[in-house]
Amino acid sequence: MQRLMKLRWALAVVWVVLFVAAVAFKPDMDALIREKGQPKIPQEYSSIQSVSLLKQLNQTPSDVKPMDIVVVFHEDEQLSSDQMTHIQQQIADLGKKSSELGIVKFTDPFANAQVKSQLIAKDGTTVMLPLTLNKNNKTVTELTEGLQQQLHDSKVQTYVTGNDRITEDQILTSQAGVKKTEMITVIFIIAILILVFRSPVTPILSLLIVGITYVISLSAVTSLVDTLGFPFATTTQTFLLLVLFGIGTDYNILLLSRFKEELREGHGVLEAIAATYRTAGKTVLYSGIAVLIGFSILGLAKFSIYQSAVAVAVGVALLMLVLFTLLPVCMLWTGNILFWPAKRQTGHGDNKLWKLTGTFSISRPIVSLVIVGLLTIPFLLSYKGELSFNSTKEVADSYESIQGLNLLSDKFTPGKAMPSTVVISTDERMDSKDRLAVIDRVSEAISIIQGVEKVYGPTRSKGDKMNGFPDLKGKEFQAVLNAYMSEDRRSFKLTVELAVDPYSAEAMDVIGQIQAEAEKQLRTSGIESFSAGIGGVSSTNKDLRQISNEDFQRSVYLMLIGIFAILLYILRSFWIPLYIILSLVLSYFTALSVTETVAVNVFGADGLSWTAPFFSFIMIMALGVDYSIFLMMRYKEYSAMSPVEAVLQALKRIGGVVISAAVILSGTFAAMYPAGVPSLIQIATIVIVGLALLTFLMLPLFIPALMSLQAKLMRSGDREMTIR
Repeated sequence: MQRLMKLRWALAVVWVVLFVAAVAFKPDMDALIREKGQPKIPQEYSSIQSVSLLKQLNQTPSDVKPMDIVVVFHEDEQLSSDQMTHIQQQIADLGKKSSELGIVKFTDPFANAQVKSQLIAKDGTTVMLPLTLNKNNKTVTELTEGLQQQLHDSKVQTYVTGNDRITEDQILTSQAGVKKTEMITVIFIIAILILVFRSPVTPILSLLIVGITYVISLSAVTSLVDTLGFPFATTTQTFLLLVLFGIGTDYNILLLSRFKEELREGHGVLEAIAATYRTAGKTVLYSGIAVLIGFSILGLAKFSIYQSAVAVAVGVALLMLVLFTLLPVCMLWTGNILFWPAKRQTGHGDNKLWKLTGTFSISRPIVSLVIVGLLTIPFLLSYKGELSFNSTKEVADSYESIQGLNLLSDKFTPGKAMPSTVVISTDERMDSKDRLAVIDRVSEAISIIQGVEKVYGPTRSKGDKMNGFPDLKGKEFQAVLNAYMSEDRRSFKLTVELAVDPYSAEAMDVIGQIQAEAEKQLRTSGIESFSAGIGGVSSTNKDLRQISNEDFQRSVYLMLIGIFAILLYILRSFWIPLYIILSLVLSYFTALSVTETVAVNVFGADGLSWTAPFFSFIMIMALGVDYSIFLMMRYKEYSAMSPVEAVLQALKRIGGVVISAAVILSGTFAAMYPAGVPSLIQIATIVIVGLALLTFLMLPLFIPALMSLQAKLMRSGDREMTIR
């Protein structure tokens, strides 16, 4: 440490330069989230295949990135003839400015009687205008704002909606939530630090240390995303913020508290720093390594959203560097001033709660385990594991995209507002009578699937089955084929209107049946060579569900193995790391079940957000192991005692530290509540409940009980060997 202090000025300059560079050269966060923050579905999945197949069918130029949008014209009362005429004129004006507005194509709801019946509500209050825009050179916001500006003088209320527009509003909601979370987190941390140290100076230093780490980490991560395609998600910034401020404050408290104790014992500043890092520094180092490894292992995941958690590992690595280089320099320069005006020694005495709980668990291990079981097993048995992929729930009803979608769902059907598109490409022409009959069999098979409302296609332009096909050459029928088939007639599409909510789990199941039935009908009709894909939000969610389910278990195993390995190294024991892993897993699943119960039964959610189980798991595993290490590092200090006596002493001494750390970390996650984003609220709740279970049940009751029971079994075994 003395050698390091000789480099104090160089170290300070390095961190200042890095901070300035991070601020000056950080890429545009909003742009990165839009371009690279969404889940990446591999090319072999149906929803992605449908995009390329549709581009082939429509002969869309390669430089066009199609985006489907719906403009909704609506009034509470039936639209008058003047208003209908005005809408027609506005649609015509949009057509004239299609190039300027980025419109690739649109379906005029007034084109003919057949289209009118599909796009004008029966009560005459609502008209929907489906458009395809090119988002190659503009953002979703720029494109939709162009439409809105063109329609701003409309005599009828207008709304712009669609899955891409909803996703954009979800990003805006998330970014607004991050700003709220940042502010609340900083205020909370300042309050906690003032409470702990009774000084206005210490919070400034702690926030300086963590703030520098956060800014440099965020800049480093976004630069890696921008230049090297580093995994990234909309939640990356939020979790980086929460983890760094949470554990960063915990580590600062550990180090600064020990530093103050050393100063109060009469040691010089340099000597106090050295002593601090020999003791508390070792605990922080091991804890940081465990968290770092936990998050780093997720780089081995396959799903981009899961991989994005590796960004937190970058932040934790930088935090360790800052804590072991810049913080000691700041300690050296400030000395006792750091704790002004407090004079009383700050430290955690024996914790009465953990002392009582530990004494009970050690003396009555079986009873303690029964208590843990009674408090956790009912929740574990009630867990249903129902997940929601409904992104509209992540956006407030005040957004125009949600208002427009709600109107479409109310005046038409949710399935018409968000239809699914089956796209099939073959090696032969499909416009002969026998091949049209095949298409109709596919359409019929899909239409009778429970959960399907109607199927539109080359043989069912009105959604109903035809009585024979009209004339291979009739102008009207050729127009229908042009709408649903490629120019060479080798590809065709079917528009499927679902009878269920397109965002629901039922819709995803229906999509799976549609794909299976379509492929079955084609093969039984003698068409073996074909490519098929299904587009739409339901298909996208189905693919997301499959990818996330497949990779979730793999990621869980990798993380558990990694954490177990680091605990084996730190503790040099097999059973204690196993007990710690069991406590973490039990806390996680109990917290998951509690949150599901509240979300579904109290707030009426369809289930937990599909990202909540994964992200809350890595947070509880990676951060919860910190507290276990705090306890066990103190336990190792009493190696001269029996294991049971040592763990009781450790519980008494470290209980206050762990409870304080849990309060800080829970408070930082609670800062997500005002953001108003359901998925973030659920993740925060799971983490807070999980940390509470660890702090007040698992560490003081469950783990000591297992250790006590193990010791009794070993003594019993020794006595039996002696008798023999």
